[in-house]
Amino acid sequence: MRLWKDGKEITPLDEKSPLWTDIRIGGDGKPAKELPLKDGYFEMTLPQALCEGNPKSITVNWIDF
Repeated sequence: MRLWKDGKEITPLDEKSPLWTDIRIGGDGKPAKELPLKDGYFEMTLPQALCEGNPKSITVNWIDF
């Protein structure tokens, strides 16, 4: 997870950051054995800090290799 602001990339976030985003792999409730998942999904919990200042939009870019 990285934070971009004003077109500039800042250092990667860590778990101590208020902007840390928890990402889980879901599907059948069991740990993933391989990727890509069959009928699975990724679940993101966005941090409250992203909503501070009531932004007009939040953009999430996802790269699926």
